[in-house]
Amino acid sequence: VRTIEGNGMNDLFIAHIDTQKTWRGGERQALELIKGLNGLGQRNVLVCKPGSEISRRADEIGVDILQLPLQGEWDVYSVYKLRSFIKSEGVNIVHTHTSHAHTLGLLATKGLNSCKLVVSRRVDFHVNNFFSRKFKYGSSVDMIITVSDAVRRILVEDGISSDRVMTIRSGFITGEFSENANGTDIRKEYGIPDEAIVIITVAALVPHKSHHDLLKAAHRVVKKHPDVKFL
Repeated sequence: VRTIEGNGMNDLFIAHIDTQKTWRGGERQALELIKGLNGLGQRNVLVCKPGSEISRRADEIGVDILQLPLQGEWDVYSVYKLRSFIKSEGVNIVHTHTSHAHTLGLLATKGLNSCKLVVSRRVDFHVNNFFSRKFKYGSSVDMIITVSDAVRRILVEDGISSDRVMTIRSGFITGEFSENANGTDIRKEYGIPDEAIVIITVAALVPHKSHHDLLKAAHRVVKKHPDVKFL
């Protein structure tokens, strides 16, 4: 880990944990949050896997990094190293950004009253497992951040105390997605007329993103309106 020094603007030290190897929306949100907090003079460190995409991107912009194996949510070695880091460096908040990070952060902060645990939840799955409700989302978690009121409602329905669940919607930088941000004209590249309506979906190709529903809808739309294009 790089040497971490406070700049006197804020005394809190936040460790963000992301266990993903690949780059998806959650990783973008985590890194943008760290960048924003750094810009406010906050102290942050990103805990991530060596060789992960978020590690590479964080290193490029000078984010402090602690690399650990993070092999699943029961990685005892990573928990030990993380707990030691929290205690030695005086980490005040552990913010977990993935499901496995949630368990690792929970184990690493267990019994450390000086360190708070914050969990980000970006999926709308129900917490059906009794163990998850009592352990992962129990009183040891100080605050749960959901990306929508719908996700918050699901957690509350599952028995999670409403005063520990807060909705903070995901943000994005509009300039990065302007029409010619990457130097290409999408309509020209795909031969789409200027007057055609274009409908775009941006999501990982995983079942819960429900691309099959989009394809069914696209089929029905295009039958009636052949000039509509889906990307």
